Amino acid sequence: MPLLFISYKRGTAAVTPLKERLEKAHYRTWFDRDEIHLGDSDWQRRIDQGVSLCDGVILNITPAACESEPVRYEIKKARELGKPIFPVILERIADYDKAIHDLGLPDRQHIEDFTDAARWDEQIQRLLADLVHAGLRVTRHDHRRQRGTDAHALHQKYLTRLVERVGALNLAAIAPEDGGMVTLEQVYVDASTPLSISVEVTDWHVTDWWVSRRGAQRPDTAGDAARVAPEALGYERAPLEVLIERVEAWIEDYRKRYPKATPTGFLNSWKNGAHPNVRTLNLQHAAAARDRLVILGKPGSGKSTFVRHLALCLAGAQIDGWARPANLMQLEAWTHGELTPVYVELRRFVTSRHFPADVQTQPDADALWRYITAELLGGDLAAYAADLDGDLREGRALLLLDGLDEVPFPEGKLKARQRQLQSLAAALNTRWGQSRVIVASRPHAYEGWKLPGFEAVEVVDLDREQRLALAANLHRVSGQTEGDAAAKAQRLNDELEARRIHPELRARPLFLTQMAALYLQHEGTLPARRGTLYRLNIELLLDRWTKTKAGTPSLTDLLGGASVADLLARLAALAYDVHAHYGEQPGTPEIDIGALLKHLYKLQTGHTDELISYLSENAGVLVCPGQDAERDVFHFAHRTFQEYLAAVHLIRLCDADQSFGRVRERMERQPSLWREVGMLVGDALTDAKRDGDLWDLLDDLLDDAVPDDAVPEDADKEDARWWSVWLAGEIAREQELHTREKPRKSEKAVRDSLVAWLVRLIAVGALPPVERAASGRVLALLGDPRPG
Repeated sequence: MPLLFISYKRGTAAVTPLKERLEKAHYRTWFDRDEIHLGDSDWQRRIDQGVSLCDGVILNITPAACESEPVRYEIKKARELGKPIFPVILERIADYDKAIHDLGLPDRQHIEDFTDAARWDEQIQRLLADLVHAGLRVTRHDHRRQRGTDAHALHQKYLTRLVERVGALNLAAIAPEDGGMVTLEQVYVDASTPLSISVEVTDWHVTDWWVSRRGAQRPDTAGDAARVAPEALGYERAPLEVLIERVEAWIEDYRKRYPKATPTGFLNSWKNGAHPNVRTLNLQHAAAARDRLVILGKPGSGKSTFVRHLALCLAGAQIDGWARPANLMQLEAWTHGELTPVYVELRRFVTSRHFPADVQTQPDADALWRYITAELLGGDLAAYAADLDGDLREGRALLLLDGLDEVPFPEGKLKARQRQLQSLAAALNTRWGQSRVIVASRPHAYEGWKLPGFEAVEVVDLDREQRLALAANLHRVSGQTEGDAAAKAQRLNDELEARRIHPELRARPLFLTQMAALYLQHEGTLPARRGTLYRLNIELLLDRWTKTKAGTPSLTDLLGGASVADLLARLAALAYDVHAHYGEQPGTPEIDIGALLKHLYKLQTGHTDELISYLSENAGVLVCPGQDAERDVFHFAHRTFQEYLAAVHLIRLCDADQSFGRVRERMERQPSLWREVGMLVGDALTDAKRDGDLWDLLDDLLDDAVPDDAVPEDADKEDARWWSVWLAGEIAREQELHTREKPRKSEKAVRDSLVAWLVRLIAVGALPPVERAASGRVLALLGDPRPG
């Protein structure tokens, strides 16, 4: 039941009947007559405890309350914690505006007037309606407590089972002493969307607000046409109004800190006018503001983690004796109360006996209900089915459908499968239209079609603050103190930036989690080379799902007699072919199913199709869009994986040639395509401890047809060989070859040749300015022989 904090000045007679009417409506109350003893010297701590535990504050306004220090403190604390305040006037006051201001409430706060005894019942009903409108409704869960222990016990059992499914993460590499399992909320960081709230401020108040897309045209220059109301995007206004209340509180706090500031002052942070993007909309805000939502996120972006965290918070809010921090307090704009969460993995549902086997047969809500009762409830919770169905029908539930992108389809039947899912969504809108539904998917699986009645929102990359928070949480669960966790999180993020890891990749929660595991395994540092990080990341992706994905064959099972090294070799060959033929496409090129089968079939595992599903659906090394004219197409989860694996295969080809001429050949023919691959060749050789081959690579890049002591003076600055010289210099810098104090004779010869080539490159003005400047920096490291 919602808990209401009753704020009042002792001696107010009307408070007791108001409290009793609220309790009759099944609200719980925190009443200071019961909770705080007169003369208590620690009254502020007791108030802090009561306000923090409550769901809302009933502020009883009387002349005496306006002068009460505890009442003012209660209001201040409630505003700090974002608790909704419901002011009611119990005794007439001469100056209402002054009273509101003195109590610290916003000037335009809505107030219920209880001073007319004849309208008492009417005002009670208005107050109860206000509570419901703010999301503080008495739920079926509350009534279950009243109507019998059996129903309540079944509800508790259902929620506890749900928590067992969604409430923990296996982070064995980070927290091995706990068996690898940590509670989800210990590490969870809410991801953001591209949307934000912008406001118009006039005389210290928000007079207009709208939803903006960050990075779009500034609303103060675009005019009213750019001001998009939440309703125009399909969002409910009430949950987002909670964020506007936060903005109002910020403005009020600013005004108090700077009492001399004026609404039109140039330096006033909240001066009159438009203020764009004052609040980012996170996933939890979007989920609170839209009853039919599709969350789209790249692999490892945190979309499924959000869905599970939302289910966990709703369950935790209703479990008796729940001591974990996951509850409604974690959901800033959630105004819908304690909905019953129903978590369904779509892949399991679609492949179950309850979903139509024929793709031309359209599923209905009964199919999903049969799956829920058989697979989620089972025999021991069969008696709970009626209650759960009631919650779904009456709008007291949240249906979470995870993994739309993992739903399989027969070859050539993608469109038919999509029509089935659209039919299912339409059926849910009819049967359980009052309850909320959230679907999670990777973007590629939701291109070119739409679920009826649903709006989509994308998950954006973590910003620096979010990355630091996640890294600190991960270090904290490993046993670090608060201070050490924050410091190591900072160092981890700094190292990832220093390694030139692609910003998009290091901003994904899954990648950052794996990097934190490596950071801990290497005792507070990361491997020095990007290539090593990419190799370890791919291996962790494979190993992670081998151990944790319940009901999925292990990688060992699927490989049969082949090894993980064999699999990586085939993926490397695939990456090389894709990069060579399609690498100039922007982003990560698509891979036709035929090419994928050709490479993986050579493993002779007997499970090629299952292995492809494993790599794309479970491990996440590959992604399957499956959107091209009903052909299965794939791509690597990130272009950096493709480039690293292509470098590995390029080394294998060079080994067969007994020369690194292929690297030079590729670099001089298509430098923009092969420059990253070429640098990763150096990383991979160092990672494999092939130091001698590293020097051979540089020697071959410098063109073994040119004598070491005769760099041509008439070299053309447009000569393609300059790209090989640049690459040799970058590899020498990244592998820190300039730190070798006593190189062998052959190594010194290569080093001297590189120096001579770099001197000439700079002299003739070869390559664009950025690359030429980089070559100059390498020359300085190696020892610039030029005078001056």
